Amino acid sequence: MIWQTPITAAAASADDLYREQVEALGAEELFETLPAETRELLRSLGITDLELQRYTALQPNAVMQTLLALFSKQVGGVGALCGVLLGVIVMAAFAETVRQTATSGTMGETVSRICAVAVCASVLVPVGVCLEKVGEAVESVRVLMLSFVPTYAAVILAGGHATLAASYSTVLLAAAECVTALVGGVALPLLTVSLGLGTAGALSHRNRLSGISGGLAKGSMWLLGTVTALFVGILSMQSFVATAADSLGQRAAKMTVSSFVPIVGGALSEAFSTLTGCISVLRSTLGMFGVLASAALVLPPFFYCFSWSLAIGLCRTAAEMLGVPSVGGVLGTVQTVVKVLMGMLGVCALLLIVTTTLVTVAGR
Repeated sequence: MIWQTPITAAAASADDLYREQVEALGAEELFETLPAETRELLRSLGITDLELQRYTALQPNAVMQTLLALFSKQVGGVGALCGVLLGVIVMAAFAETVRQTATSGTMGETVSRICAVAVCASVLVPVGVCLEKVGEAVESVRVLMLSFVPTYAAVILAGGHATLAASYSTVLLAAAECVTALVGGVALPLLTVSLGLGTAGALSHRNRLSGISGGLAKGSMWLLGTVTALFVGILSMQSFVATAADSLGQRAAKMTVSSFVPIVGGALSEAFSTLTGCISVLRSTLGMFGVLASAALVLPPFFYCFSWSLAIGLCRTAAEMLGVPSVGGVLGTVQTVVKVLMGMLGVCALLLIVTTTLVTVAGR
């Protein structure tokens, strides 16, 4: 039993050193920057601080239960409106049948137009909520990145990767501001214009605005995706070079301490290895927190948009099967906008997730 004492003492010393590093960097304060809903979602997963055991104890079944509960919470009201839309579509199909069979189809065409306008009015409210939720989520991701990136860069710097820390903080902070500005100043306004043009084009047979609407929606997504890929590519190339330079500097420092410091050089070298090992654990834990926090910020609006996309797609299929092109065109435009919103959320979340994962793996 005597041989266990040094191991236990070393473990306790490592745990104390880990907690001291967390307190010195103020990493626990990152939880306070998250919205209340996001903190509650992380608590349901057992994530309340940066204790390593909380992250290693995550179970797939617990994660799936949390995601199912979150999805069930976000789909409230979708089924009711979907039923209303299907009823209006059936009425429009009946009016279309009357217009085609009657001698004078003016009344049937009028009823069909009224039904299309009713569908438009019904779906524009939830789409407006989707636009609002996406804008809030993107802003929350930006706030998280502005607080998370400097802290994470400090951890990387403490581990002896000065070049990597500088590249990570510079590129990702610039990406946070640029992507947020593009979403709020370009992408969301373009989607609003696309929604209006597509709706007007679906309600009128005399113009061809649907093509312009689809081009604006896809163009905003391509612009955001291209800018994000550019930042990720720049950071990827810099990470490989920075990691090689930092590794060489670490080895040179360790060799210098071990060779030129008399008597205690070897002990100091081992102490340096222990310290960098604890920092490596903190970097991995903090990186996992960033990934989970980013996902927790994006998933609620993503599930909300996803549920509406499914409902609108179902109603659109019913409209096309029943031969109501005006209603199908309106629902097609709305579904395209909602899908682009889902893509924007995915891009904003993956920007932090991919870059943090890349730097965490590169810094080992």
